[in-house]
Amino acid sequence: MEFVNYIIAKKLKEKGFSDLCFGHYFGGIFQTDMPPKQYQKEKYVSAPTIDQVLNWIRKEHDIDIEILTYHTFAPARHRAYAARIVTLNMFDETLNRIEDPEMHIKWEDAALWAIEYVIDYMIV
Repeated sequence: MEFVNYIIAKKLKEKGFSDLCFGHYFGGIFQTDMPPKQYQKEKYVSAPTIDQVLNWIRKEHDIDIEILTYHTFAPARHRAYAARIVTLNMFDETLNRIEDPEMHIKWEDAALWAIEYVIDYMIV
C-alpha cells in the first residue's frame, strides 16, 4: 500500500476526506492503524492510500485520473508515467482533459501529481 504524503493528507482533511484509513500522521510522522480509523482531532491527520484517494475523487467529485504509460530509454524498466485528469463538460457533454506536463519514473509520483492538482485547483 502506498500512502499519500503528509502535505496531501492535510489538504484532503481540509477538503472533507473522511474515509477510514490504515494510517495517520501525528506531528507529521506516519503511523499505521489496525483496524482502520478516521481521525477528527486536530493533532491527527488520516493518511489514505493513493488508491483510496483516486476512488474518492472519482466517486465524490466525478473526476477521473488516468495514469498513462510511455516507453522510454530510461533505466527504470523502460517506462515513464504521466497523469491525465478528465472531467465531463455538462454543457456539451465533451470531455475536458488536463495533462501532466512531466514524466515520472514511478507510477505513484504521477498519481500524486494528479491528486494534488485536483485538490488544489478543482475541489472547492
